[in-house]
Amino acid sequence: MLEFDKRFLIANLEEEYAKYKARRSSMTSKERHKVWVDMVGWSLEIPYSRELYDKPQDFRLLRRRRAIELIRMVFGYQLSPRLKKEIADRLPYRLRGSNMRDVRLICIDTDKARNTSRGPKGAKSFHLGVAILDTRDLRDVIQNGFKLDNPSDLIRTYQFAVQDHVPKVERFCFGDTEAISPEDLKRRFVEWQKGRDVIGVAYSLHGDLVLLREFEIFVDAICWIDLALAQYIPLQNTIAPSLAVVMNRLRIRYAGRLHEPGNDAHFAMRTLLGLAVLDFWREWTYWGNGLDAIPRWQDLMITYNSEDDVVTTLVKTAHQDRLGMVSKAGLATSDNTRLAGKLTKE
Repeated sequence: MLEFDKRFLIANLEEEYAKYKARRSSMTSKERHKVWVDMVGWSLEIPYSRELYDKPQDFRLLRRRRAIELIRMVFGYQLSPRLKKEIADRLPYRLRGSNMRDVRLICIDTDKARNTSRGPKGAKSFHLGVAILDTRDLRDVIQNGFKLDNPSDLIRTYQFAVQDHVPKVERFCFGDTEAISPEDLKRRFVEWQKGRDVIGVAYSLHGDLVLLREFEIFVDAICWIDLALAQYIPLQNTIAPSLAVVMNRLRIRYAGRLHEPGNDAHFAMRTLLGLAVLDFWREWTYWGNGLDAIPRWQDLMITYNSEDDVVTTLVKTAHQDRLGMVSKAGLATSDNTRLAGKLTKE
């Protein structure tokens, strides 16, 4: 991040938070929520324009731009000189034969937090969803041409009932809910992070982190990508819609299976891929960088032109006149259905 941008963002955040903290004790819960929503930026509704985000004059716009820039750094596309310098410092390890960074993405979602009579006074139970995607796995699929029966298995997904019983009716779609103590959950996070650079992911991050911190569970992430902020630029949204609305825009099928933290974490990770696809296509077609600018991971995102193809649908929506580029580039063939197109479909 440019030094000016960094100072601008931090100074404004600190100023707004200081005002909020000074008034917090005298505010109702509804007033506190309203101020927090405004400070995060959800209440800032400004029609999209490229110029607006190229030179943001509001720190909340800058936070949105930062969120999508972090996705660009992970996947190694559309890197400005400023981002190239930053990526060399923060994410120095690039996968061999790929533009992607050598990182493990860990997406979290929390739900069902409540007080409980068990344990010390004030203790809580909650349910946690965790979805893990390793860029090494994506790279291996690209380079080795693996054909997976269920590509979504690349996203390892878990659901935990922390200091609570597992639900009587299992609605978690990717395994079984596991009852776990906070201490054992901490050990799981240590295992997932061991020896790797970690990027944290969530859709509307603040509440999830607050709850984990109450239990002294910390993700040692280089940075966090808040998808609710990242969606503004690729989807050219004025508002921050729900995860379900964003998934509908990206043509990601979920069959009404949200509002279960493990499912939400999994589908949020798919949403990360979908936003990367759409953002790449928008930037590629805007700048006209040519076919050599297509990063290797993009092969994962391109499937044959079928009615259900996520990329075809996105490109039709955003760039009707550019759709032929996929076939002309020889990147889409009937016998080579690509992974991420499947990842974003059931």
